[in-house]
Amino acid sequence: MTSGQGGGSRKTALVVGSDSKVAPAVRKVLPGWKIARAANNSAALEMLKAQPYDLVLTGEESSGRQDVELLRKIRIVRPHVRLIIITTESTPSDVIAAMRERAFSYFSQPYSMAVFEQMLHLATTGPVWDEGIEILSATPELIQLIARV
Repeated sequence: MTSGQGGGSRKTALVVGSDSKVAPAVRKVLPGWKIARAANNSAALEMLKAQPYDLVLTGEESSGRQDVELLRKIRIVRPHVRLIIITTESTPSDVIAAMRERAFSYFSQPYSMAVFEQMLHLATTGPVWDEGIEILSATPELIQLIARV
């Protein structure tokens, strides 16, 4: 997946918010990637409307619910973008909604930076995945899904 029209385009990540831990982790795990910053979810959506990004990481300033709503809006203009939600405010319902909207991953505080860095690597090296999972039913206690391999 490349962000530009040409096959040799430099890959880009869009980091939302001011989280000081996310951008350095992206630079560490994805050397050579261009990192763009958006102040908030609204700015991120406008940037995504203007150009594609290979990976989007939300900021801790927004709630899981707000980030899922952003993802719904992004899917209209960039249906296959890989998005990782990072939040301090989260509920089981938010996590389930993120899965339904095909977020690549979901992190809420506290989380391990080592695990986060592994997920960054998976998000950028794994095969297309976003149409291979269908949630049949979900509650905070049980999730039933179908996954194509």
